[in-house]
Amino acid sequence: MRAEFNGEIVLVASKAPRREGRYAQLLSRFDFAKSLSNRVLLRALRQIDRGAIYYDSVSSFVRNIHLHEKHLVLPYYYAVGSRINYAYVQSICESVGVKFVGPETYALTVCNDKVLSKDICRSQGLRTPKCAVIYADNDRPTLEALNPPLIVKPVFEGNSIGIEQDSVCLTYEAAAAKARDLHSKIQAPVMVEEFIEGTEINVCLIQNGSGYRISAVALNKRGRVYDYGQKHFRLPLSTYTPCSSPEIEAGTETFLNIAKMLGKLEFLRIDCVVKDGQLFCIELTPDADLAINSALYRSVASELTYTDFVRLLVTNALESYKNRSTN
Repeated sequence: MRAEFNGEIVLVASKAPRREGRYAQLLSRFDFAKSLSNRVLLRALRQIDRGAIYYDSVSSFVRNIHLHEKHLVLPYYYAVGSRINYAYVQSICESVGVKFVGPETYALTVCNDKVLSKDICRSQGLRTPKCAVIYADNDRPTLEALNPPLIVKPVFEGNSIGIEQDSVCLTYEAAAAKARDLHSKIQAPVMVEEFIEGTEINVCLIQNGSGYRISAVALNKRGRVYDYGQKHFRLPLSTYTPCSSPEIEAGTETFLNIAKMLGKLEFLRIDCVVKDGQLFCIELTPDADLAINSALYRSVASELTYTDFVRLLVTNALESYKNRSTN
């Protein structure tokens, strides 16, 4: 059943700021393709709602938020360099009671911490790679409890920021040096994690009425690691292919339990690696990309047009608020 809208949908989707100083080396080319993603997303929204409103900055949205008390906001904004990365627009909406599509600030903030998200996964019985964290310049974590090879990456960033082909280290000494170098650049926590080399799979949960549809796509990458360059500068439609595996099927109930723990979600991506018949959870991504070339959409592309995919997210957001008000 198709929901009808009349000037009720608001898209907030601005490009990430080009920061100077300590983040410049990591972010100088960040979000290069997002302007195209924004246009495609807005086109889909205007097929659903001809009067869909678009703000290309958070400041302009905030100035006009009083006009949208009864509207539905779709946040597609990245606040790069912040420890609450993708929760800015959601936090603003929650503070004034405006409805929005997607996860609430709680889920976004908890899962943006890659260490804490692993705790959540382990609490539900999922395997996760062990890690150590550098929180300050003078930290010297004990890495000998980890099994090389090791990968070094930021704790709070997404979009493969800070991940390069040489982020995978074969020795403790190389990992420690790489971690200290990355920490000096971003001045934020850095993790050294066991690198699990296997089939990388994105498990995608999309709300469908009162439940979730679960599908998965395999990540097609070049080299050992899916780094920043591949994430943002490769032919996008070849990145993900539908897949199935007994390990994913066996984890279905666990994935659903995790989704329930996180509260309001219309979608969730769980990034996993399957190695020698064992599934390892790498991170939880409730702020999953919604672009036409994203894992989330590619997981259902054989069943839904992109417009119908966006319509499903919007309709289920409204259903979430409706169910909340009646409970």
